[in-house]
Amino acid sequence: MDRLASDRPILVAIEPPLGWPEPLAGALAGHRTGEPLPLESAIGFARETDRFVREQTGLKPLDVGADRIARTAEAALSLIEALRNLTGQALPLLSGAENPENGGLVEVYPAATLKQRGLPRRGYKKPHATRERGVIADGISGDLNLSRCRQACIDSEHCLDAALCVLTAVDFLNGKCAVPFSNLMRQEGWIWFPRRALS
Repeated sequence: MDRLASDRPILVAIEPPLGWPEPLAGALAGHRTGEPLPLESAIGFARETDRFVREQTGLKPLDVGADRIARTAEAALSLIEALRNLTGQALPLLSGAENPENGGLVEVYPAATLKQRGLPRRGYKKPHATRERGVIADGISGDLNLSRCRQACIDSEHCLDAALCVLTAVDFLNGKCAVPFSNLMRQEGWIWFPRRALS
């Protein structure tokens, strides 16, 4: 595949988790078949950022250590590596809006973005939920120009989720997202979402 030539830095905003809980990773490293897992299940399957999202928004992201999302996370990491090879850009995990000049990578959570913006987050993923997706598209159009893709967002939950990822990236660049408080961010990742209601 030819390299995608671009002098402009790329910011990738992606929904799947980009890391695993540190306690789980540590427990699995030395685990032997048939032995108990030295892990407190209440904290071992969720990341620090997952707990922070729940505290701030009341929403519970899927536990990458326990839910089917792990396969999606693995596929996302492979996709990111392919983007690195294609663009020649390092795409590092960003720790704040102060350092995106060379591009990078942020994990986002569309449901949290919708919640913080006072928009409906339930039901819009159903195949025929065009009315619900239209309400969301109208609700974000003031901050994101959807003119060329508005109908695609109404027709497809996947297109709308992609638009919500872009919107959260805009919030990130504008310094409107909750800042990481955890030293585990580099290992576990961090979910970026608006830190307060933006309705």
